Amino acid sequence: GFDSVWIAEHHFTAGFCPSPLLLAAAVASRTERIRIGTGVLIAPLYHPLRLAENVCLLDAVSGGRLILGLGQGYVHQEFAAYGLARQERTARFLETVGVLRGVLEQGSPARIAPNGEKRAPQIWPEPVQHPVPIWIGAYSAAAIRRAARWGYPFFLGGTNLPRELIVAKYRTYLTAFAERNPGKAPVVPLLQALIVSKDPERVWSRFGNSMTAVMRDNLRRYGSVVAADATGSYRTVTEEDDPVFADRQELRRRLLILGPEEAVSFLSELRGQIPFNYLIIAPPPGLPRMVAQESLELFASRVRPRLMDDEIP
Repeated sequence: GFDSVWIAEHHFTAGFCPSPLLLAAAVASRTERIRIGTGVLIAPLYHPLRLAENVCLLDAVSGGRLILGLGQGYVHQEFAAYGLARQERTARFLETVGVLRGVLEQGSPARIAPNGEKRAPQIWPEPVQHPVPIWIGAYSAAAIRRAARWGYPFFLGGTNLPRELIVAKYRTYLTAFAERNPGKAPVVPLLQALIVSKDPERVWSRFGNSMTAVMRDNLRRYGSVVAADATGSYRTVTEEDDPVFADRQELRRRLLILGPEEAVSFLSELRGQIPFNYLIIAPPPGLPRMVAQESLELFASRVRPRLMDDEIP
């Protein structure tokens, strides 16, 4: 089986969830043990206190199973649709994280009103976990270092990132984390797109076209992290930016479709470069439900036990 299930937030497109906390509550009502994570919730789109109340309520009704993944977002259309200035996203993100830290770690939010008055209303109900774990979505070096200074894990990896960039981001995080948290071992969650199949080539031949179309559409819609500049800013990509647009085999290479033994070898070798201790498997978009379900079942029955033997949680 699996230890956790993760819900990603995006708006106005198929394949993503517009309300992760609502879906998380539905998952909590139908499960008993599995942890439920937001991967990630776009924090600037929420009122900080309202979000804090919802987080505490969700942790309470789930019996303390929430992992709160937060990001600051980047998609222009999402901010525009909600009437928010995208250039204010970092300030809004920092305010929200500050309120959540106050609620989840000290039990009371500390907000400064426009008139300078400090407001600290009591949040009810209390969460089960003290504190609810917060994980951070970060891409730029500055954002990664900020997560490390806070002592929070950050989501490492992604569908479209080359391995050398993932390794560089891990090293940036590890250095900053060690400086601010001496003697403490970090939680290192790795997000990895992966399909496990008994017949990988058959999956690619049957569903490669649909996965290619969806991936290219997502790149145009959301931007490619590979094409982001050194500051971590996202922009709309073109075929000149990313070979995925022009080269179907490049997409085949990035969308890992592996047999069980190949998957074990790949992840074991990857752990030699990045000693992750939490693995989040993300089936690529455009994959039929039955194939995604088979992939998860094969991972749980034939890949995960081997990784556990190698001390990969």
